Amino acid sequence: LEVTQTTPSETTTDTPSELGLSGAAPASGGSTDGAESKLGARSGAKATALARFGGTTETELAVARGLEWLARHQDRNGSWDPQGYSRHCKGGPRCSGPGFAEYRVGLTGLVALAFMGAGIDGISETPHRDVVNGALEFLLHAQDDAGCLGRDGRKYMYNHAIATFCLAEAYLMTEDRRYREAVELALRFSAKSQQPGGGWDYTNVRTLRNDLSVTGWMVMAVHSARQGGITIDPSMRSSLRKYISRAVQPSGWSTYADRGVGKGRQGISIAAVGMLSKLYLDWSPRSPELRRTAERILRRPPDRDSRVHWEREFQSSYYWYYATLALFHLGGDSWDAWNVLLQREVLPLQRTRGEQAGSWDPDPNWLGAEGGRISTTALNILSFEVYYRYRPLHEKYGLSRPNPED
Repeated sequence: LEVTQTTPSETTTDTPSELGLSGAAPASGGSTDGAESKLGARSGAKATALARFGGTTETELAVARGLEWLARHQDRNGSWDPQGYSRHCKGGPRCSGPGFAEYRVGLTGLVALAFMGAGIDGISETPHRDVVNGALEFLLHAQDDAGCLGRDGRKYMYNHAIATFCLAEAYLMTEDRRYREAVELALRFSAKSQQPGGGWDYTNVRTLRNDLSVTGWMVMAVHSARQGGITIDPSMRSSLRKYISRAVQPSGWSTYADRGVGKGRQGISIAAVGMLSKLYLDWSPRSPELRRTAERILRRPPDRDSRVHWEREFQSSYYWYYATLALFHLGGDSWDAWNVLLQREVLPLQRTRGEQAGSWDPDPNWLGAEGGRISTTALNILSFEVYYRYRPLHEKYGLSRPNPED
């Protein structure tokens, strides 16, 4: 696979710092110990990480513009309203692309993760500090006595998993005891909600259905909690690993669900979820099935036009986010190729004019309809923060340039 670097067709003279992105300018040095090594270089040595892993001025401008748009559309209570966020639009036509109201808690967690991915922790004197503080306070107050975060709608385990993931990262960044306590309570609810097969379904009702999409977000929550030193129920983690081992096949494909909705369905997006899940549950980047998945992903690079044929192509910002994280952690030529293709296809989709400037239009499929403009924008920002958001897992194994034949 041969690729050449391209840049978006529209140019700008703005800089990330002028758009309010704290830490976008180079920061020399930077510790590789403790929380910073777990959280990449998001709070230090960002320029070094950008240069090393393939970030550019254009990706940083995209992040900065995206965060500015999100900040402008936050509610007073700290959340983002998927359905009614356009009431915050000022001047000109309002933004289009509402999502489902039931995902307010989950999308608030997703957006907060995007701000924290840029190193904004709600404590340091940075632009958007109050935005992050408000979002995290909203999530704390959204938790019920059982530990569930966002018990709304038919698929509330998405809310719970993403909000738990967000609060776990907030604790890792700040060591605020309130976030730790909320995560511990949330994980107790997660353990009780786990299906006997080891995964999770849309709700905490015992259905015996294991859904890899819901479970993938829970895997990220568990991973971040472990990084912060939070104890994970050994039985929950063991059962989870067994489920992921079954869901990710030796061929490199993964299965979306083992019964009910989506039973037996396979596609490139869920393969990326399975790949990242295995990496976060301590499978080695050398694993043959992960190499096979990477090869499959590279044969299906980001393609904006294919999103309208989701049932056949499985292209979406959701896929791009999972594949970006998975290949970044794998490293090597696979990551280099994907990164160029991601920038070439996704950067030009960001809106640059009017009230929608900084956002991405919702994916033209059911995923875009459910999450709306807020979800699509947050996911794409997270993808373009990958260069400094985490330390790549391949370095843990001493594989700075993994050999694809290993």
